[in-house]
Amino acid sequence: MEPERHITEYKTYAVVLIVLLVLTMVSVLVTHLELKAWTVGIALVVTCIMAWLILVYFMHLKFDNLLIKLLVALVFLLFAIFMVLLLLDYIYTGQLTTNI
Repeated sequence: MEPERHITEYKTYAVVLIVLLVLTMVSVLVTHLELKAWTVGIALVVTCIMAWLILVYFMHLKFDNLLIKLLVALVFLLFAIFMVLLLLDYIYTGQLTTNI
């Protein structure tokens, strides 16, 4: 009987873990900077990158079939559309209330 082989090497997991820790530090440090509206945008981008890394490497999405990959991409697309609509609502609602 042959011993089990891992699809991904342990070194890859370690690199991804270090990248995730660095991105976590970036997202925390961004909140301490005075970037105003950019703070939320940068935090969302960093969080999406972290989610993508977790999905691809730790949840083995990299090795799943195309249908699963498309469904996950659809979820990210819907999330992006929702964020854009939320941002537009925030921008235009704020302008309407200050002009009245």
